[in-house]
Amino acid sequence: MTRRRRRPQPSNLEALLALPWWGRALAGLVLFLGMRMAAAALQRSPFTVFAASLIRDLSAFALALFALLALVGLLQEVVAKRRTVNAPKPVDPWHNVPWDDTRPLPSLDSARGPVAARSQAVAPPPKAAATAWSLDLLREIEWHRFEELCAAYWREAGMISTTTPFGADGGVDVELRQTGADTPDALVQCKAWNATQVGVKLVRELLGVVTARKVERGIFMTTGSFTTDAAEFARGNRLELIDGPDLVRRIKALPADAQARLLAVATDGDYTTPTCPACGIKMVLREGKDGTRPFWGCRNFPKGCRQTLQVARSGH
Repeated sequence: MTRRRRRPQPSNLEALLALPWWGRALAGLVLFLGMRMAAAALQRSPFTVFAASLIRDLSAFALALFALLALVGLLQEVVAKRRTVNAPKPVDPWHNVPWDDTRPLPSLDSARGPVAARSQAVAPPPKAAATAWSLDLLREIEWHRFEELCAAYWREAGMISTTTPFGADGGVDVELRQTGADTPDALVQCKAWNATQVGVKLVRELLGVVTARKVERGIFMTTGSFTTDAAEFARGNRLELIDGPDLVRRIKALPADAQARLLAVATDGDYTTPTCPACGIKMVLREGKDGTRPFWGCRNFPKGCRQTLQVARSGH
C-alpha cells in the first residue's frame, strides 16, 4: 500500500503572520526582553562582552520589526472591519427587502395590536418542503444544521467527519480524518452567513488553529461568500475556501442517491429556526423593544442563558 505523502508544515514566518496584531506585539516584547536578559548575563564575562553588545543591538531591531508587523496586522483588521460595515444591508425575512430601520415592524397579531414586549415570542413564516438542491435552500438552513450538512457532505466524499460539541469550539466545527487514522487530516470551520462576507480575520484565525494543532490543511465553508483579501490569504496557506455556490455545485455533482441523503439531512424537521449555540435547543423569535428589529432568543432566558442571534444572520 502506498504511503500518503504528508504536506509540508508551515514555516515560522507563516505561523507568525497567522497571529493577530496584538499577538505579534506580545511576541516581539517577549523576544526583546529575553534577548536583553541574555545580553545582561553575557556582559558579566570579558570573553562574551562583544556577543552581549551584538545581542543588545539585535534586540532593538527585533522589537522594531515586530512593532511594524503588529501595525500592519492592525491596519488589516481596520480595513476588514470597514468593509464589513460598508457591506449591503441584510434582508428583512418578513418582506424580502433590505432592512429599513425607519420602517415600523409589522403587527403580528392584529387583534391585540402591535407587539413590543421583548419577551413576546412569535412564530417564523412557514417554509415549503424542498425537493431539490438550490442556493436559496442552502441559505435557508440555520447555522447548526449547516454544520451537520457540511459533516455529512464530507462523509459522502469518503472521509470520517465529526462535529464539535456545543459551546466554545476553538474555531473548529468539523474534524476530518481518513479511515484508520488517529489524528485529523483537516479542520473545518462553518459559517451560515448570507448577508455578511467572511473576511480575512476569520480565515487567518483558522490557519492559526491548523498550525497550532499541526494538521495538514484547513477548510472554511460558508453559505455566503468570502472577501477578496480572504481568498488571497488562503492561497498558498493550506486553506480551502468553499462558498455557497461552490458547495451547491459540489453536491449536485454527487450521485443522485447521495444528493437525496444530503437533502434529507438538511431539511429534516425544523431546519430554519436557529439553534442556541450554548444550550443546543431551538431558539424563539422575539420582537425587539420599542419597535427595533426582531431577534432570536434562547428559550432558557432568563434562567441562565442569554444567547441571542440577529434575524438576518444565523451564524455564530
